[in-house]
Amino acid sequence: MFAAKLSLSLLAMVLVTSGSTIANREAFPFEEADLNNDGYLTKKEAKEYQLKKLKGPEAKAFFKKINATEEQMKKIEHDMGHVQKAFAAADLDKDGKISKKESDLINQMAEKEMEKIEKDCLEEILDSLI
Repeated sequence: MFAAKLSLSLLAMVLVTSGSTIANREAFPFEEADLNNDGYLTKKEAKEYQLKKLKGPEAKAFFKKINATEEQMKKIEHDMGHVQKAFAAADLDKDGKISKKESDLINQMAEKEMEKIEKDCLEEILDSLI
């Protein structure tokens, strides 16, 4: 399960990759992140996908919307330790890779947990970025 308090960078990544609102949330795009199309997601692919998302237009718009400073954006981009933690949590059978089935199960659990996190913590997070 997810920790009650998440790091700032992890929460920012979750909000950016999820569309940043409950109504606009999409499941993790497994096929897009599986760069070699072998049906499994490796740690390297997960990290590369997250970096790509952080540099994309949705992330930039999100950071602009919350008035994040350049320094805060760089800190979030360079703090990729959360990818390892998320990967370990999603690798349910602990074989060092994430299958589509594992991804789907994690998406279901994350949807429920993120609704709670967004409702309880979004204001606190935004205040800490200012």
